[in-house]
Amino acid sequence: MRIGVEFYSESGIKIPVKYNYYFQSFIYNLSPNSNIHNQGFGERKYKLFTFSRPIGKHRYSKEDKSLIFKDSVKWIISAVDNNFLEEIATNLIKAHPITVGNQKLIVHSIEVMKPPPQEAFKKPLFIKMLSPITIYSTLYDSTGSRKTYFYSPFEYDFSEKLNENLKRKFKAFYNRTPPDYSFEIQAINPKKEWEKITTYKQTVIKGWMGIYKVQGAPEVLKLAYDGGLGSRNSQGFGCFEIIEKKAEVQKPL
Repeated sequence: MRIGVEFYSESGIKIPVKYNYYFQSFIYNLSPNSNIHNQGFGERKYKLFTFSRPIGKHRYSKEDKSLIFKDSVKWIISAVDNNFLEEIATNLIKAHPITVGNQKLIVHSIEVMKPPPQEAFKKPLFIKMLSPITIYSTLYDSTGSRKTYFYSPFEYDFSEKLNENLKRKFKAFYNRTPPDYSFEIQAINPKKEWEKITTYKQTVIKGWMGIYKVQGAPEVLKLAYDGGLGSRNSQGFGCFEIIEKKAEVQKPL
């Protein structure tokens, strides 16, 4: 399930480029009765929700490293747990105004987005990222120093690592492995400019936007759609939309 939330401000909207922490905190503050924040699913405590980048016409302010929106901005929030989103939507209706970072915003609209039909997940999908995919491994050099290696769509291991990550999430949520488990992802004409680098609580994170072809077991694809692809989903990574027509992948980003 996912919801689209549009915010409004007559005085204009200024969102920090490093918005991920602020918006994640905003979501948690709207779901005080949920166990997702502290408990999550499985031993790794997967949150199994994600959100898009801020959506709307804007300009970049280099001076204060912010995205400036004229009067409105939208976010898409997606989650495996419907009750989690219902609580967020209910509390959004009551909250006037709300605060994201230091920005006071008014909720203009809340849309419960129509989910794709189940049949859609029974065939290969073309998807467009709404927030970057990030997937990585923790490595150690000869001195024992810890390093984080981020995989890119140009590497074979990108698909393999996403496969492993999604399999762990599936088992954490359903407490089982689907008998026909499979998942593959292929970038469509990947470009270096897809790469996005940001920080979250002083941690550098590399992720990738772009268009991809994914295929696999329907249950697995549905979990990816609701809960996000890759790592750090609850920090605003791995949210995507399904492109209905293959011809759309030829359109410029």
